[in-house]
Amino acid sequence: MIPALATLDGETANPMLPALYDLAYLIVLIIVVALIVVSLVSIARHRDGSSSWATAVWSAVVVFAPLLGLIAWFVVGRPAARAAQLTPAARGR
Repeated sequence: MIPALATLDGETANPMLPALYDLAYLIVLIIVVALIVVSLVSIARHRDGSSSWATAVWSAVVVFAPLLGLIAWFVVGRPAARAAQLTPAARGR
């Protein structure tokens, strides 16, 4: 068993708590980085006639404002592509 650490006010602290917080932060960081990579790949593969400037702006938003950029891309940016793929005119039929 790991001995408890004494704090300044005389109470004992759990030495495993900081390690668990570090693990939780690491898991969240890995998830956010994975979502950023997925969204950047999705932006790069997105073909709906948008210009390269639009691709660059979406990429910059995702990189420089990760949480807001991820939400914006998957909520605002993607539905237009899905709707365009479903219409017969967009498929050339």
